[in-house]
Amino acid sequence: MSNRFQRLVPPLVLLVTLFEPTAASPRTDTRNLPPIVATETIRGALPGTWRVIRTRRATDVRWESGATSWSRRIPGPFGLPVVTSRGLRAGPTLDGAAIVLASAPLRVGTKWSSSFAVVTKTRARTISLPGQWAFDAISPNGNNLFLTESVGPGRYWVRSVDTTTGKAGAPLVTKAISFDPPTTAVEDGPMEGMPLDRIVSPDGLVLYTLYESPSHPFIHALNIGDGWALCYDLPDTLRSRVLGFVLRSGLADGIIDVVDAGAIAAQITLPGSKFGTSVRLPGTSRPPVVN
Repeated sequence: MSNRFQRLVPPLVLLVTLFEPTAASPRTDTRNLPPIVATETIRGALPGTWRVIRTRRATDVRWESGATSWSRRIPGPFGLPVVTSRGLRAGPTLDGAAIVLASAPLRVGTKWSSSFAVVTKTRARTISLPGQWAFDAISPNGNNLFLTESVGPGRYWVRSVDTTTGKAGAPLVTKAISFDPPTTAVEDGPMEGMPLDRIVSPDGLVLYTLYESPSHPFIHALNIGDGWALCYDLPDTLRSRVLGFVLRSGLADGIIDVVDAGAIAAQITLPGSKFGTSVRLPGTSRPPVVN
């Protein structure tokens, strides 16, 4: 497998450690240490706010929405997952009934483990996996987590994990859309890159994440309802500028703009748009069509 396909999210594992730096080191006795309290909030899909209050030994999760407010306590330090290098946090499900929290990967000797908590009004389920994993998304109904699994230095898979059984499925197969030449290919190997920005489709079912990578920038599209993925390869000529790029939604027209200092640096067209699924640069009359 060419290195150009080894490019998805090593920074995500590191980003999760931001909320509890000590958790990535070997376990230590914390009985005589003062409690650490941190509070994070995030808006839910329904009117209301999720509030996560963490200490070294437990985490309180509160859904605050007037008369429907409720709270649960779960053992251990958990926090909102960070999904871009710019600090974007995620976790609530699309239906508003659950939230996912992540604990920083723990190392005991040479062995790593990762834990996630899926919290609802009626229960909290903790999922523990051997190795280094990081949160990317959760399905609309809360049945599946989409996580990234480290499989070596700079090498990662995207996998779906059943929230009832805790079992991980096979790595997702990603279809790549190339700019030059305008072709498609199936990526079947680990990937690498740093997530910079993310936007979500109006129905909340598709996440579009902009990445930089050693080869060229790209946009990863993940459908959290059906579990498919697309990867839009942006031209290598944009690589030196990608750290300043942001995504701007024109999803109603089937287009996403990649914006650099207010100017469009590139566009991608989405499945079902009149242009087909493709990548284009400004100044061209129409994007190349890739079916």
